[in-house]
Amino acid sequence: MKFPSISKNRWFWHLLYWIISLVFLVYFLGYQTIGVRLTLWFILTLAPIVILTTYFFTEFLIPRFLVKKRIFKFSVYAVYTVIASVYLELIMLVVIFIFGAGLNIRAANFNASFLVAGTYIPIVVGIAVKLYRTWQQSEESNLRLLQQKTEQELQLLKTQIHPHFLFNTLNNLYTLIHEKSEKAGDVVLQLSNLLSFILYDCKSDRILLTSEIKQIENYIALEKLRYGHRVEVDILIRDKIDHVSVLPLTLLPLIENCFKHGVKPTLSRSTIIIEISMDNNCLVMHIKNTLPAKVSHEDQGGLGLSNLRSRLHLAYADNFEISTDRSPDFFTVLLKIPANETD
Repeated sequence: MKFPSISKNRWFWHLLYWIISLVFLVYFLGYQTIGVRLTLWFILTLAPIVILTTYFFTEFLIPRFLVKKRIFKFSVYAVYTVIASVYLELIMLVVIFIFGAGLNIRAANFNASFLVAGTYIPIVVGIAVKLYRTWQQSEESNLRLLQQKTEQELQLLKTQIHPHFLFNTLNNLYTLIHEKSEKAGDVVLQLSNLLSFILYDCKSDRILLTSEIKQIENYIALEKLRYGHRVEVDILIRDKIDHVSVLPLTLLPLIENCFKHGVKPTLSRSTIIIEISMDNNCLVMHIKNTLPAKVSHEDQGGLGLSNLRSRLHLAYADNFEISTDRSPDFFTVLLKIPANETD
């Protein structure tokens, strides 16, 4: 349960607290003893000591020593503070009896220790509230720091993706220009669309899956300009995904890996299959590509897959699944993440 914020109109809440405490002490201590009226005079006389003791704990001892984990000094000062405040209250009671003999207080009905102990109720409550709010603020601060750290790590991982992706695409463009292909102009247009997607759309925490699929189609079209009919790509969407959102650049690095590691000049025919479906509010994606006869360790993942795994962990914690499988002919990546739906 989140404690109500008192940062606004702080003075009002403090005044209300002390009014409630005063009323409580007067009736609690005065009932069936010396009477409410006389108890009120005692409490008003002792109130400055009670208030000063409370704020000395909450505004000085707790922030200066307890929060900074200087427990020994806090304990010593706390003991001295309690002793001093009790001593001052007893002195004030003596003064009241000396100069207030006309109040006609029956000694049998007056218990000084009970009165002094009762005045510590608002002090203890005030300290408890301060400790709770200090813990709450510490938790909120730690959460903000964790979120900032996560965002910075995600941003760093994104900056690693962009040069990697751009390098691959520019390499394709260079090959076409070197071959003096008329398709180079189309590549520049496709590259422009992809860069716009990466630089602007990917700034959001989540994007529509359909938006990323559109860019995947652009990327595939760009790659096909280079490989022609030697590569066949099938995108199979089994369920409705119009309102499903995902982490930006979730699928694109996997498709990059398919072309980088699965489409080789030595292969006369390469196949890439992308299958997307829904399963119990989870988005399930199978991405598979053909493998050349000889597969090196570098042809089984690369920067894209390891980078994606790190980003998914930061975004979804452990609430995702990513695995790979290698058969004699295909390399398959299974990705399962929560299906975040947007209106």
